[in-house]
Amino acid sequence: MVNLETTVGNVGVKVPKEFNFRSDARLLGSLRTAGVDVVTVANNHSFDYGLAGFNQTIDLIKGSGLQVVGGGPDAAAAYAPAIIEVRGTKVALLGIAVIGPDNSGRASASRPGTTNGRDVATTLAAIRAAKAQAPIVVAFMHWDVEQAPCPTAETRSLAQQMLDTGASVVIGAHPHVLQGLRTPAPGKLIAYSLATSSSTPRRM
Repeated sequence: MVNLETTVGNVGVKVPKEFNFRSDARLLGSLRTAGVDVVTVANNHSFDYGLAGFNQTIDLIKGSGLQVVGGGPDAAAAYAPAIIEVRGTKVALLGIAVIGPDNSGRASASRPGTTNGRDVATTLAAIRAAKAQAPIVVAFMHWDVEQAPCPTAETRSLAQQMLDTGASVVIGAHPHVLQGLRTPAPGKLIAYSLATSSSTPRRM
């Protein structure tokens, strides 16, 4: 599973912001070749080219054979987990954006968009629903403060709440630096931030 922190395709209008990311659709084939099964679009670049760019990204991901989490045509799709099987055990994968698009880019019952990790009740409900489908639940989070070496108290609290609700693993992205790992109980892991693919942390 990877965090797809870019739009994919060629439609949509660039929204006013400091950085706007767009990738060629061939990227998706490269991800599959590399062994990726699932991508999350729950991040702050999914709406870099507006609703049209977001919708095309979702369509291209689905057409590539990858599973997509963290966003979709409505909230039910955005919060639904991808279910994969690893050595005979089902694993449910979720994408949750605390840091993400503005409110117009957050999914609702009738509006496309990403998940909203600031809505803690809905986030925990998604964890419970995923746990009913698989014994292992992985929540891939987009959260916290860029360049911060340690997670905020809010991030630490949400991570623990997700574990208490049924998540086995909580993985973070967005700070662009490595943060700490915790194993608060047997079979439980929190990786607050996996940093960035660049050797030099950079603002995006």
